[in-house]
Amino acid sequence: MPLGARVVHRITAERAAGAKNLVPGFGVCFSEGTAVLEQKLQALLGEVAIPSTRRALLVDDDRFFRTVIGSVLRMGGFERPRGRQCRRGVLDADG
Repeated sequence: MPLGARVVHRITAERAAGAKNLVPGFGVCFSEGTAVLEQKLQALLGEVAIPSTRRALLVDDDRFFRTVIGSVLRMGGFERPRGRQCRRGVLDADG
């Protein structure tokens, strides 16, 4: 999906490394109007497949915090993988 834009400012990694509170990146100004841009982005995001199962791997050495945070995540629709699912997720994340 093509979007017309131009770079209005740039912060290089070298410049960011030598300064406080700077993050490397670009500032972009889109040439389409806001309404056109919103329509294109909505169309793009509408094509993204959202998994039906939401999982979170929660790791903390304090059982109380694991329980509290795990409860909040479950109320938000997350599943907590257990056993082999947990180990597989860790291995997948590490590459």
